[in-house]
Amino acid sequence: METLLTLVEIVFINLILSGDNALIIGMASRHLTDVQRRKVFIYGTCGIIIIYVVLASLASVLLHFPFVKLVGGILLIVTAVKLLTSAEQMDDGEDKKSKTVRKALFVILLSNVVIGLDNVLSITMLAKGNFPLMIGSIMISIVFLVWGSTHIAQLMGSYPLLITAGSLILTYSATMMMVSDPFLITFFIQLPFLKTMLPTVFTIGVLCFNILYVLKKKFIYFRT
Repeated sequence: METLLTLVEIVFINLILSGDNALIIGMASRHLTDVQRRKVFIYGTCGIIIIYVVLASLASVLLHFPFVKLVGGILLIVTAVKLLTSAEQMDDGEDKKSKTVRKALFVILLSNVVIGLDNVLSITMLAKGNFPLMIGSIMISIVFLVWGSTHIAQLMGSYPLLITAGSLILTYSATMMMVSDPFLITFFIQLPFLKTMLPTVFTIGVLCFNILYVLKKKFIYFRT
């Protein structure tokens, strides 16, 4: 009974921590057809499970190394910008379709490597070294996560503004990860206000970039 309660607790907490993962999966697959999306979700689910199992044995060590969170945060911000500016339309060619599926899978798996470190560390601590419990909770969580991301992808297809909102949330979370990197701890002790300001500044910066990008596209459209 205690094991079951622990399993439910871990799954619940992991789902809360995995909000960014669901956003990324939804954003990366929003422009795919239903068939392509199913492929991405099936392959993506298998890939994420493998990533989480590998990270489970590395997370507690890796997160204490300098630059891991810093580099991971930068990668996530780059991902957020790419998702924000990616083309909305799909080409009809079969080769192009397969490339689109591969691109979506690449974005999803790379982002989960970065985000998964924090999540897996929390799972490892809650499971108290019980590896079967940890793996079971990861697999259940990922099934719910991917199921939820299908609805996010559908909503983003209907409401494009959600793509912008998702990218901004991802940017904020990525910057929060960056400022918690061990390499920057001493720096922020001397300038604590920067630790609070940077996530907001980066998020506003990405928003401004998006506005300029949209205006540029409209300007080019009207000129042609």
